Order: sequence, then C-alpha cells, then structure tokens
Amino acid sequence: MVSYQSRTFLQIRQELQRRLRSTDTGTGVNDLITSINRAINDSIHELVSSHHFGWTVREFVLLTTPPVASATTQAMWITAGQSLVTFSGAGSVTTGVVGRVILISGGKVPYEIVTVSQVASPLSLMILGGYEGETNVAAGTFRVVQDAFTLTAARTVNGTTGERIRAIRKCVLEDGTNRWPLEYVPARIWDQTYPRVIHETRPWFYTVFRWTEDGEQRIRFWPIPNTRYVIRMVAYCWLPELSADADVVEIPGPAHRVLTDMAYSRLLEQTVHADAGQILMARQLADRGRQELIKDDAIHPDWDMARGESAFGGAGKPIVIWPPEFG
Repeated sequence: MVSYQSRTFLQIRQELQRRLRSTDTGTGVNDLITSINRAINDSIHELVSSHHFGWTVREFVLLTTPPVASATTQAMWITAGQSLVTFSGAGSVTTGVVGRVILISGGKVPYEIVTVSQVASPLSLMILGGYEGETNVAAGTFRVVQDAFTLTAARTVNGTTGERIRAIRKCVLEDGTNRWPLEYVPARIWDQTYPRVIHETRPWFYTVFRWTEDGEQRIRFWPIPNTRYVIRMVAYCWLPELSADADVVEIPGPAHRVLTDMAYSRLLEQTVHADAGQILMARQLADRGRQELIKDDAIHPDWDMARGESAFGGAGKPIVIWPPEFG
C-alpha cells in the first residue's frame, strides 16, 4: 500500500489542466504550467495553515551536546575587556563549539562563542562582547556548554530537517535507560520562570524561540544538558513544496480533492480571471471541503493541543512544577 494514497505533482497538475480545458502539454517553461505549479504549492500551504492536522505530525530526533572541559594539557588566556580568547597546548575545542557558551576560569558568567580560529590545534576564539573580569586570565581553565540548539539540527528517520516544524506537540528526553517528558515554557516568560542558577544536569523544561539574527527557530533546555541525551519531538509540520513531476504530496487521499479545488479557485481568480460568480462558487467549494477535513480530523483530536494557544505545544498555560532539588 502506498502511503497517503499518493498522487504526484504531475497528476495533480494534469487534473487542473483538464478542469481548465487546456491542451497545453508543456513541461514547465510556459506561463500556464508555472501558474498551476504555484497554485498547487500555495494551496498546500494554505491547507496546512488552517488546522493542526494529525496527518502533518512527524517525529524528530535531536542529540544534545555534552559539556567540554579544558584538558590538562590546555590553558587559556584572555585580557579584561577583550573578546579574544587564546589557547596553548592540545585540547578538545574545535570549530564545532561555535554558538555554544564558554564559562571562563571555572566561573558562571556565560559568553557565547562567535568564531573559532583553528589550524593544527585550537588557537583562539572570539566571544560575544568583552570579558567582564577586572583582571586578565592567564593559564586559566574553561568549560563549554550548550543549552540551545537550532531545530534544523533535528532529523527524522528519512533525514528531513527540523526546519519544517510548525508546533511541537510532545517532547521527550531519553538517556538510554529511562524516558522523561519535558515541560514546555513559553518563550515570553522563560527568563522570569526558571531559577536564576545555571545547572548542568538532566533537562526538565524547554522553550522555542526565534530571536537570533539568522531567523532560525531554536529550542532551549533548562537545566543545561550535562551529557548527551536523545530528544524526541513529535511535531506538526509544514509540508514541503513540490518541484519535480514525481514528487508526492504528503496528504491523505480525501484531501487530494480539496487541494485540487483550492488550487482551481486560485487559478480562476489569479490566472484565468474568470467572472466573479464562477470564482465565488469555486472558492465556496474549496472552503467547504477544507472544513470537512477539519471536522473529520477533529473526531480523533490531539487532546494535548485541544486547548490553549497552538504555538505552545501544550494544553493551555503550562503549570510549572519545579523538581525539589532545583528549588
């Protein structure tokens, strides 16, 4: 059995051509084919945006990063007020630590690592802002930790990246022996909610934010992961745009007709410029079909998404219960 009772990009396009009574058999170089392709992809996005459909759910896996402590053969130097950190000796700092946080000389003042200059061994790195210590650090120690990860680092079994994640429905942490659910905390109250102490142990909470200059969604954990954990996220996803004729749209069979109706109404309005009555009838047919899909999907609702804001990935406002050891 083929997943989703699949239909290809070509099959959907040909159906729309028949509706438009077009004899054009071009392969994508003419205006009509281009318009049909755009209408299909725009309709896929509109359909998914209208509801958190159960058939858009995917599971993603993210691996946390263990802290990196300075090796006995490596020391670091930094001048007060400066951003350049230099090293001597062999160690474990590589270009992979960019974006993580460095704790200098065993302290708990975090500095984000911006760049790493490396040739044969770690030579230097730049931190965001200047070192706020009043005195220079000579032959000091350090520790590199990571509490935030881009969602694009998450992967599905077939390699799909987490950039498709729309809203996280469930987040579970595994350590190879046990599994624990992680509690979601909205980004807007994250800094006012968790304790004002940097802990490195098994995470209990997470949030999702997009406050970085690259615009990527990031997931942040508290406490800071103290070893490598597997984070399994069940999330509602955006569906990928179709490009090749053989691409299969990731929707169930009954939704294909609705998708075609939505694309057809777009074409009548934006490409064919049909009369208002015909456009209105096509749009009403598409809207009715979409509401039927939503109604059918609601027969077996995701109860953890049934209340509250969908972007939270949880039911209503989270009730944060702190583990006793974290106060």
